[in-house]
Amino acid sequence: MTDATDILLNEIKLLRRDVISTTHELQNLRKVVDELKPVASKFISVKEMAGHLGYSTRHIRSLCETGFIEGIQPSKDGGEWKIFGTELQRIRKEAEENRFNKKTINHRKRIAA
Repeated sequence: MTDATDILLNEIKLLRRDVISTTHELQNLRKVVDELKPVASKFISVKEMAGHLGYSTRHIRSLCETGFIEGIQPSKDGGEWKIFGTELQRIRKEAEENRFNKKTINHRKRIAA
């Protein structure tokens, strides 16, 4: 074999290894997506979020408008917010880590404004 053939064979081996690695990464990502689908596909209302967190619906709407709580507002003319179910989990986790409280929320709102 020539040097060029050896180089090509080595390149093919490296590419094959990369393809196998990428395939494994894709399989892992698919598992993560499958685990998140039930949670991400679920939306909760402003009223539900307020009930879970102990805040007024007005305050929750304000947090949605500033982007602190992620959701979808179907109409810019004041349609009711649909909050991603993952947001409740995120906020609960932050509350456990003492990063989510009224002082933090008000500070973040001032920064966003």
